Amino acid sequence: MSQPKESALVAQALQSILEKSGQNCVTLPWVDVYAIADRKHWTDKAHEETRYELHDRGITIGYGKHFVIVAKDEDFAPLKGAAA
Repeated sequence: MSQPKESALVAQALQSILEKSGQNCVTLPWVDVYAIADRKHWTDKAHEETRYELHDRGITIGYGKHFVIVAKDEDFAPLKGAAA
C-alpha cells in the first residue's frame, strides 16, 4: 500500500461520490473509505483533517462502527416540532 492520501484528496473524492449520487447523503462501508484514502486504519488526525476539509466544502462526515456517512451540510430533512 502506498502512502495515505492527503486529506484534501480524500475530501475531494468523498465530495465527488456525494455529488454523483444525486442524494443529500451517502453511506460508505469502512473498507471503501480505507481504499479511497489508501489507508489500513483511520487515525484521529486523518478524521480531523478530513472533517475540516469537507467542512470547508459544505459537507459533513460522521463515523460509525461499520459505516461512514457523508452528507450535505444543509437542513434537508428537518424534524417538525423539534425546536422549542
